[in-house]
Amino acid sequence: MRPALQRAAGPVAAIAVFALASIAVFGELWERGADHTVASSESALRARGTGAELVKIADVRFEAWLVSRNARALTTAPHRLFDAPHCAPSENALAFGIPMITMGALAIPSWYASGNPILTYNSTLVLLTGIAAFAMYLLVASWTGVPAAGIAAGLLFAFHPIRLSDITHPSVWDASWTVFALFFAERLLAKGRWRDAIGLAAAIALQIGASFYPLLAAVFTAAPFGLWLLLRDRLRSASPLQLGFVLAMTGAAAAFVLGPYLGVETDTGPMQRDRFAFAPLRQYLPGKRLFPGVAVLALAGVALLAGRARTCARIVGDPRGPLLAGAVLVALVAAGPKLGPEWLPVDLYGFFSGFLPGLDAVRGVFRLGQGPHLVLSLLAGLRAAALIRASGRAAPVLGAVLVLVAGFDVLRAPAAGLHRTYAWSYESIAPDPEALAFFGELERQGNDGPILELPLRSGPSRVRISTRRILLNAYHGRRTSACFGSYRPPGRARLAALGRRLTEPESIRELAELGFTTAVLELPPERRHQKEAPLRRLDREARDASGLAPIHRTERRSAYALRPEDLPGE
Repeated sequence: MRPALQRAAGPVAAIAVFALASIAVFGELWERGADHTVASSESALRARGTGAELVKIADVRFEAWLVSRNARALTTAPHRLFDAPHCAPSENALAFGIPMITMGALAIPSWYASGNPILTYNSTLVLLTGIAAFAMYLLVASWTGVPAAGIAAGLLFAFHPIRLSDITHPSVWDASWTVFALFFAERLLAKGRWRDAIGLAAAIALQIGASFYPLLAAVFTAAPFGLWLLLRDRLRSASPLQLGFVLAMTGAAAAFVLGPYLGVETDTGPMQRDRFAFAPLRQYLPGKRLFPGVAVLALAGVALLAGRARTCARIVGDPRGPLLAGAVLVALVAAGPKLGPEWLPVDLYGFFSGFLPGLDAVRGVFRLGQGPHLVLSLLAGLRAAALIRASGRAAPVLGAVLVLVAGFDVLRAPAAGLHRTYAWSYESIAPDPEALAFFGELERQGNDGPILELPLRSGPSRVRISTRRILLNAYHGRRTSACFGSYRPPGRARLAALGRRLTEPESIRELAELGFTTAVLELPPERRHQKEAPLRRLDREARDASGLAPIHRTERRSAYALRPEDLPGE
């Protein structure tokens, strides 16, 4: 085989295997209709019909909108990325929840090819999983020179239940860019090439833009490895200019993504939590949420005992110790105050929260448990390479067997009669055609500007209705009062009060001053609930109120233009 073809054989095989794995995992989603259906995690399946299920579906609906919205913003007005069109009239609205900037960047081709936010989200979800698998393949194959080991490690990392069981929140488990950072950092310190400096800066920036959870996991996981690299190479190859470039780009990305979160005020004050979900060490035991799996543990455990020459033949030094130290460190941090018995007051997360801004605003600390999984998947790939190297002429057969074992361990495809260790539910979230036609008519009449959408609700029904309204923004493109996120912006109670008094002149004037041009009332069916009667009464009063001009009306919605200039005394 020619050298060029031989070099391409590994990546081509990896892409083919990962494509088959993606079909096994996401095939049912495509069969149900990826242009209108989304997958939600097993907790929503267990809680179907409850408030928890409504929140899960609302999360996915919001994320489907946000990914396509970020794709548009990044290509049209990146300087206004955080000025998201929901939660009007609040500014900096993106900072009230997860940013999903990296998924938005990956979604750009799909969004401009389809124009469908749901299909864009699902396509990007598959792409994100494939990138994670290829990142681990690239790292392991580069360090070992054994492509089959990289393929096995990529399967164990990207398609593992630790990542896929919470399919509702894909970006919070997206540690792909940490793997790329390890790859480029080792090459930069060893060879001092600008392409590796650029790759490292890009990987760090994309990890920052993914979510705060994998970024925090990356900081603790990679810290011992970074220190080992500095001690190994002592900056003999990488120039100060290259390192300065990486640091400058990292600082710029952090300022761009994380800066808007600093000092953000919510309806209850500064961003902070009083409750946290930690990951006690027992969560890594069999049957628990963060259990790495038998295949990962078996290979990774033996990898620590194998000789360096067979595990890391392509790099200088032995990174296994620093990598393991990073895995232990992040696991201890993720455990928080639940690290040990009550009489042992050790809380590393609390310690770092004392001087690292933003840690007191993170709720799902258990998600840092992806750090140990990343390291163990990498170590499993190194051990697989050692086994394949030691097998002599049987190396191709053993490589294929290890790939199959890895695939069997994480995929367990239902098509093969196997049962996965996680379950997804599927929900159609396509907008109501009547709603699309309603807002299309408003556009045809020349009505534009921010919309006050009533009623403003609280509780599970609020998140369901709010995210449905937000998703409609992908079609009509107008700012909306509908709001959803980890935090609520200030002034929401006042906005709700103004909406209830929509026909009063003072309310019309104040809403107009806030920037709203239109009020849309989503009307309940006749005699559905007695508590819905005030909304229909408000609709009747609005038809004859000064300062409100009826624009369009259907059985389900009424739209009024706010015209404070028509009020008496104006």
